[in-house]
Amino acid sequence: MALSIDRSTALFAAALSCMAAALGLVAGLNPALAIVAALGLAFLLIAFSDLAIGVVAFTLITFFELLPSGSGSALSFTKLVGLLLAFAWLAKLATSSDAKADFMKQHPGITSILVLFLAWAGLSFAWAEQPSEAFTAVSRLALNGVLFLIVYTAIRKPEDVVRVLAAFVIGATGAIIYGLISGADPSSFGDSARLAGQNENPNELAATLVAGLALAIGLTFVARRSPLLRLMAGFAAALCLYGIVLTVSRGGLVALGVTAVAAVIFAGRWRPQALLLAGLSVAVTVIYFTTFAPPAAREHITEQNAGTGREDIWAVGWRMVQAHPLDGVGAGNFHTSSIHYLLVQPGLLRRSDFIADTQKVAHNLYLQTWAELGLIGLALLALLIVGVLHTGLLAIREFEKRGDLRMEILARVQMIALIGLLASLFFSSDEYKKQLWLLFAMLPAMLAIARSGRLSEQD
Repeated sequence: MALSIDRSTALFAAALSCMAAALGLVAGLNPALAIVAALGLAFLLIAFSDLAIGVVAFTLITFFELLPSGSGSALSFTKLVGLLLAFAWLAKLATSSDAKADFMKQHPGITSILVLFLAWAGLSFAWAEQPSEAFTAVSRLALNGVLFLIVYTAIRKPEDVVRVLAAFVIGATGAIIYGLISGADPSSFGDSARLAGQNENPNELAATLVAGLALAIGLTFVARRSPLLRLMAGFAAALCLYGIVLTVSRGGLVALGVTAVAAVIFAGRWRPQALLLAGLSVAVTVIYFTTFAPPAAREHITEQNAGTGREDIWAVGWRMVQAHPLDGVGAGNFHTSSIHYLLVQPGLLRRSDFIADTQKVAHNLYLQTWAELGLIGLALLALLIVGVLHTGLLAIREFEKRGDLRMEILARVQMIALIGLLASLFFSSDEYKKQLWLLFAMLPAMLAIARSGRLSEQD
């Protein structure tokens, strides 16, 4: 036995030495690539040692996509980390008997819907104008779909849930702070610059912050044993609300309103507190835009200007739906195929440059899904959303029945955060948003924890 351990240790040390030597060689040729490789190696070691901590780290790293990065290295690093996390998950399945009760066995309905959705998107290769775009879209959706399996395997304890949600809130807070330090995006309003990330526009960032706000408020309720942590969670919630108004996003404000309504509906025994917090959030938002916001930002929120071209894009998207109601134009092909529907009814569009020149996406996930995958694809997406939300409701009822107040609160705020994100997608086509798919995957994991009989630490 000792000899076996010594050999394993020696092999591990030899592998690390070879990797270190390789990183040293790469550093001499491309220092930036060496840094990414070193960080990727560190993440791989973390994920292999503890898959749950790997999911926590991945959650935090996904927010790198919201930060400015001229070379796009943050985005590339996020993809690399996602791939490494999948490798760690496969290793977990191969070596741990506890991981055998996987997502596909416990949730065959959601699995079937997800597989059918991806299969239908894959079939659209046959009629897509640009099959390469369809392949890219399906591959990205499939990678996000794998998060269901990874999260379900990794998140098995209440402490894991708290860590993931804390990482989400920390990432959202970091994105706001970085945006404030580096300067907002002045492209729209000059002096009244909008808070945005390099890889996400203000509307997409606002959607993420709406979810972060809900989760931060939930963490303030469960962090009663630590006044410092409760204060930090409260500060993060206030900062998320501040970031939402700084994005000057009408879609974000609508999502904030939907989140407030969802909070009142799903708050359960905490409904009075939810009413108070919802009213406070609305009041702060109204006071900001009526008193403190720059005139241009106020006009953007209040004036009717066709959504800066969004309504014209929606009109073209609807023409695509009418032309291909059942099958669509193919996955990922909205921006390339939309130009063919620009002149179907000439003279009705005010911002045709958004179709002819820049080839915008639909700025509405549900319309874009209908236009690209037809009514069949839209129906499968709706069934997936309903199925996931149903698991969240079951988790809430199970925690409530067991008297686990802490986990019940966390299940409720995840439902609320996800509903807010889904509402924001009426104003953006952000179907690949990793924070969205992470919240999708967390609700079935919450149900598994609820049914496992593991209780969280109560105050």
